[in-house]
Amino acid sequence: MYTILFLSTLFSLTEQAMAQSSITGTVKGLRHPDSAVVRVQKDLYDYRFVKLRGDSAGADKTFQFPTLSNGSWALSIDAPGYRYPPAKVIALNNSTSNQTITLQKSTGGNFSTRPSPSMCSERLSLCRQISTPSTSSTNMDFC
Repeated sequence: MYTILFLSTLFSLTEQAMAQSSITGTVKGLRHPDSAVVRVQKDLYDYRFVKLRGDSAGADKTFQFPTLSNGSWALSIDAPGYRYPPAKVIALNNSTSNQTITLQKSTGGNFSTRPSPSMCSERLSLCRQISTPSTSSTNMDFC
């Protein structure tokens, strides 16, 4: 009796462990010299990502995340300097999901991650204006 129960539990766990799904797809609109990171995440510890680089022709870039466990996965992309869709939840159950992500180049802005020198001096000036003797610049993390 216990042997049958043990074997059926073992079979069920093995079947779940062997269940494999995948997410594949295409990123459209990524240009040279830009790059983007495509990421899938199931939970805090189970995630994967791939970095894609654009080319001068703007050819579509493909990505593939094979051997994903069944369940809900979040698909997202980070592409600085581009407009891109929000993260999407994909339910997998021994299946393959094919996705297309279309990027649009943002225009009319400075997308540098580093602030300009004038911005730094303006911030420092503002910090000096709002600091008081009791809160001198020791606790001004935002400056």
